[in-house]
Amino acid sequence: MIKRVFTPEETAAIVNDYKNNVVVRDIYSKYRLTSNQLTKILQENGVEQRMPRGNSTNSTKRFRTCQCCKRKVEVRGARFCPSCGSDIRSEEQLLNERLNKLFTMLMALPSSQRDEAQQIIKDVAVYLNKQVN
Repeated sequence: MIKRVFTPEETAAIVNDYKNNVVVRDIYSKYRLTSNQLTKILQENGVEQRMPRGNSTNSTKRFRTCQCCKRKVEVRGARFCPSCGSDIRSEEQLLNERLNKLFTMLMALPSSQRDEAQQIIKDVAVYLNKQVN
């Protein structure tokens, strides 16, 4: 097997994506690297590793009670209550979804304006993540 060597720019981009809470599986795909390679890059750059999503306190709650009909709804992948149709997503999930939609809409802007707008959205997302945590 050929060992892949990452350029300093790729390493910086990997670290930046990790710090910006990009899903680790997406980082693996985007940069075609293994978990061992990611761990090594993070250690070499002094980045503290995140807790796996499956072990976080937020994801251990498998069910949420619908505020309208009071039925238990399995959280995994659910956006709406299957009984009454009410939106069961948290405020944080709704905000992240709207930020992602706004980010994709920026692709219609001319490139001269796109970079500045993308940076503003990233700054807002980082700020909001700090407020939630």
